[in-house]
Amino acid sequence: MLIHRFCKSFAVILPALLAIPSLLGTTYTYTKIADNAPGSRLALSAFPGPFLINNQGAVAFSAQGVALNGIYTGSGSGISVITEDDSGRFILSGFNDSGTVAYLRGLTVNTATAGGTPFVVGQSLTGTVFPVINNAGTVVFGGGLGTLMSRTGSGAVQTLLSDTDLPRTIAFSPPLLFGSSINNSGNVAFYANGVASGAGCNCGTYIKGQAPLTLVAPYTDTGSFSPQINDSGAVAFSGTFQGAKGVFVASGGKVAAVVDLGTQVVTLDGRTVSLNNSGKVAFQANFGPSPVVSGIFTGPDRVADRVIATGDALFGGVVAGIQGSLSPGRFINDKGQIAFAYRLNNAVAGIAVATPVVSTNPPPTLAANGIVNGASFSGEAPAAPGSIVSLFGSNFISQLAVAPGDPLPTTLQDVRVMFNGIAAPLFFVAPGQINAMVPFGVTGTSASVQVINSAGQSEIRTIPIAPQSPAIFTANQTGVGQAVIVFGNTATIVGPVRPGTDWRPAKAGDTITIYANGLGAVTPPINDGWNSCDQSVCTPGLTNLTLRTTTVRPKVKIGNVTVPDNLILFSGLAPEFAGLYQINLTIPGGITASDSVPVIVQMGSVSSPPNVNIALQ
Repeated sequence: MLIHRFCKSFAVILPALLAIPSLLGTTYTYTKIADNAPGSRLALSAFPGPFLINNQGAVAFSAQGVALNGIYTGSGSGISVITEDDSGRFILSGFNDSGTVAYLRGLTVNTATAGGTPFVVGQSLTGTVFPVINNAGTVVFGGGLGTLMSRTGSGAVQTLLSDTDLPRTIAFSPPLLFGSSINNSGNVAFYANGVASGAGCNCGTYIKGQAPLTLVAPYTDTGSFSPQINDSGAVAFSGTFQGAKGVFVASGGKVAAVVDLGTQVVTLDGRTVSLNNSGKVAFQANFGPSPVVSGIFTGPDRVADRVIATGDALFGGVVAGIQGSLSPGRFINDKGQIAFAYRLNNAVAGIAVATPVVSTNPPPTLAANGIVNGASFSGEAPAAPGSIVSLFGSNFISQLAVAPGDPLPTTLQDVRVMFNGIAAPLFFVAPGQINAMVPFGVTGTSASVQVINSAGQSEIRTIPIAPQSPAIFTANQTGVGQAVIVFGNTATIVGPVRPGTDWRPAKAGDTITIYANGLGAVTPPINDGWNSCDQSVCTPGLTNLTLRTTTVRPKVKIGNVTVPDNLILFSGLAPEFAGLYQINLTIPGGITASDSVPVIVQMGSVSSPPNVNIALQ
């Protein structure tokens, strides 16, 4: 099967490939919750214990008092005691919107509210899985090695996961469960590990609860000990997954990188990633190599996506250290508020909340008929799953933001595009234009499309959807005229000879590559926003390439001749770029020579627009 590498001449079609940095970032204000400054009731250590934030903006945290250990809550106007004494350490790990915390004291699982009596939920025989709680009061905790238990209020303790549900083929011990999170539907995400990795380990990130036991992300390189699940069932985890490094979200049976760190020198802590119900993530990272910047971030840019980091001014000092929660609960809430622990250069340590400043910019506007095919620029043709579309409007962003590479992110500088509620991979976002990829999960005959950013939401536009909607890219990026069709394994355009261009006419028997859009589903399937190497970089010689061929075989007409099926060598995704299709074929004889020979691609009953041409001699 002949596969041509993506050629340099086509780079003008995908502005997302331009390495243009964006300095736009969210602005935050900071609220002190508690610290160890002179006169403080609490004698906080260098980094206070686990801390969590709820949707009311309250923070729960573990701390050492002057003479006592305890769990406390605060929102900047004072501190409330949940529980404290001098007999041992409390490990906070759950906090819901009503102010109830879940915590371990020794191996005892408890819940409590400020001023209330602690309630004993059960016993954790190992203490390796910290308890979590949702708004319904359901508590999930580790009952023993390889088991998860649940209890709602004063009801009976239930076994959510037994030690035989994830059997090992090596060793006798079941997987160890390190962390879990629960959403308000009662579904639990957790990471299962084993004594050793490899083919005999059922390691990975799972969901269990109202949903059956489901593997959402297998172990490959490193996984998160505390994956986060939100109310839509999306699960976030950080680490290295299938060769890529960053923060990943598993949703709808697919895994995509929402924060692709590429080749940056970054150290991640798999226990400190958080996901809210708006799909926004926050994570702790150390960006290097020099100078090393440690902090809390929401994206791959150490400047634009920084919430708080070393070297920043804070509360009259300079941040010398930042610590994430180290707890399976949420430290970013649905308002985008982020809790963090800090240490200043004056030895003051504390806990604070970063609150995003509400934008005074107008919300985004998505123009009527402003969603067009990325190749033909037609707003009348339906969009196909997997195709590139351009969206036109206003107030999307203040300056250009470009995806750092594949896999494509679904958020760029707080901008998202939703198709039927599914976040679309983004090539770039400009003030008046967004180039995005229609998720493969978008089905049916129409889709509701909306742009969301920190200033608000655009109006919803409805566009037609079809399984295929072919279009050929053109050199002038207007959808008409000279096609982006090249000679095999070259960057030479099949066009009339023109001064200053690498163009020349083709002849019968030449092998050419047509670069196209909207050819539809491929086999084997591919994750949204991923290239066919399933990694951010294809290896030399494409040794890690998985060929993705279109499920519908195209018909190609050049001039007045339909290309015989045996001369169509390949139809599928171009190896190195997400959303781009290519058709490789050999030009048949019998075509009348001209500088403007029309080329049409037909997928099923749908044909690409006319007036796209090449030169033949």
